[in-house]
Amino acid sequence: MASWCSLLIWVTLLQRFAGVVVADTNQQELLKWVRAEGGFFHHKLELRSDENGLFGVFAAQDIHKHELLASIPWSCILYSEDSDHRFQNCEVVELLEEELHKDAPSPYAQSLKKAVGRIMAQWCCLLIWVTLLQLHVCEVVAETNQELLKWVRAQGGFFHHELELRSDENGLFGVFAAQDIRKNELLVTVPWSCILYSEDSDHRFQNCKLVELLEEELHKDEPSPYAQSLKKAVRDHASLLPTNWSKKGKELFLKVTGNGTLPPEDPFFEDFEWKHECEKVSQDATLLIMTHSEDIGMVPLTDKFNNRAGNWENAGFREDLADEVTGMRVYALRDIKAGEQLYTHYKDYGQIGTPELLMDYGFVEMYPQRYILPEWNVAFEVNERDDGSLYVKWLSKIKEKKYDDPDEETAAFLWQQLTRLSSVYDDLKRISSQEIESLPEHELQIVTQFCRDYLTALSLAVEDITACPHDGECVESMLQ
Repeated sequence: MASWCSLLIWVTLLQRFAGVVVADTNQQELLKWVRAEGGFFHHKLELRSDENGLFGVFAAQDIHKHELLASIPWSCILYSEDSDHRFQNCEVVELLEEELHKDAPSPYAQSLKKAVGRIMAQWCCLLIWVTLLQLHVCEVVAETNQELLKWVRAQGGFFHHELELRSDENGLFGVFAAQDIRKNELLVTVPWSCILYSEDSDHRFQNCKLVELLEEELHKDEPSPYAQSLKKAVRDHASLLPTNWSKKGKELFLKVTGNGTLPPEDPFFEDFEWKHECEKVSQDATLLIMTHSEDIGMVPLTDKFNNRAGNWENAGFREDLADEVTGMRVYALRDIKAGEQLYTHYKDYGQIGTPELLMDYGFVEMYPQRYILPEWNVAFEVNERDDGSLYVKWLSKIKEKKYDDPDEETAAFLWQQLTRLSSVYDDLKRISSQEIESLPEHELQIVTQFCRDYLTALSLAVEDITACPHDGECVESMLQ
């Protein structure tokens, strides 16, 4: 460990010397500066390096055709009024030279200085060290997961040999099929001996017994591989849930929902007595049970499956309280092709839509999405066609709960919220640099995506009820 700490120190120093901190610091300052001048940079875009260390612009989420990606105001552009093009004379060169040597150069000028100052030899040296560090981190993650699999298998559990735990091309961790898997194949079994559960509780939120057991497991002198993986999960998920957001982040969240006019209800769990009581025992254990547990308790490996509904869902969980040996089984719900990620469907837990998933887990799910409006007793899904276009499907039933068809009153309410959200979305795109300083970047990105997806969903719903004159006209006008 000491040698790797030394390596981290040297890599950090080398990064600063080579100018790679541009990606982490200067680029963020550049974005703040452009936004403060009235510019726009799509929240689904990210500035980062690829697997080869080449810096560029990447899509963090799916982006539709014709979406506006960036806008640069003239106040940020260095240009000459005496030139028709950049190579006509030296006017732009003179202006740029002056900008680069100002006592307080703009973030753009600072980033250009970094670009000029980079030396290929430094980059080569940096890439060698970073590659070694990346390999070490990947090896640690892979080793942790392998230890977890060994532990489950040693207890009599099963993990299909054609499954692998890894990250996708965007760095998102999940379960993937290494080879084709047939429908109904058994994928995973987890024995009761690996499951942390309370015999004094009928379900996980009945009392704090499970929290006490998990807190004890996390702090053992020799914690199980499962407990070790959960410790990392605490660090990764603590800041994602809106209940743990900054004051500014929570204010923007409530602005999107109209202070509860739209779901989710109680987004920060202020009325969730179980959470408040159990946090007195352990905040970490309470968080883990809220985000990583099943109804029967804390089940290893199930938290490795990510959420996605519709045709993407290909793995199903099956609890078995009557089986004295095995508590959880996971089956293939359909044929799965090699390379596919395995998804389960978190909404199976009840009357849960996309807003509730954000509240419970800290992410805005990919399409298809679901929206439930209890006050109006309507529910609908937003689905994506093969060509990327979106459409609404109204739901008449979710589990045992029945929902009504939308009527004119529902349409009037949705239109009212649509108009309000359009204004909120415009405000989010104009967040000033001062506000960003008091607002973590990931919170701004998530709440902006949440607002945009809500706006899209309600617009499509209104379109479907009132039949806008031209397909997509309502959506396009609201999202401009």
